[in-house]
Amino acid sequence: MLQEDTRLPADAQPTTLDGPLPGELPTAVQLLGVFQGGTFRDHELYRAARCLVNLHVCRTGGTSRAPLIDLDRRRAELVGEIDEWSIRYLPARWNEASREPESLGFVIDRLAQAWAQANRAAVPVPMTRGATQTDWLRLAELVGGYNNLIADVKARRNCVPSMAH
Repeated sequence: MLQEDTRLPADAQPTTLDGPLPGELPTAVQLLGVFQGGTFRDHELYRAARCLVNLHVCRTGGTSRAPLIDLDRRRAELVGEIDEWSIRYLPARWNEASREPESLGFVIDRLAQAWAQANRAAVPVPMTRGATQTDWLRLAELVGGYNNLIADVKARRNCVPSMAH
């Protein structure tokens, strides 16, 4: 089942998620572990990713008392923090013409949003089975795209996108 494949079982999660290796992107499994609430070594990209997923959970479940404009403002700040991290720690060694249209912060934000949407079943909101399946398929598509980005970056076919330049 797709949900079980995407969510990490508690016994499969490491006690503490390690950060990405220097000069590398975190894996999709690492990000999903952070989204799911796994313990991680203090790492600024993971802190920002966890905050993003928490913001999306608040938006999706309607549990926030903060106005949406405040949530969106904080969301933009977190996307910017991830982009700044990518500039500082990931080598920029590829041709600008091959850049992705979205920054790394936007990519991780979309993953966080899709994860929150797919996992909203934990929040008491009525929804249909079809909507749930669609949400999980969307998350799987984004994870696949993120894995492709990692492979392209490692093979130097693409650079890490950043809007902060």
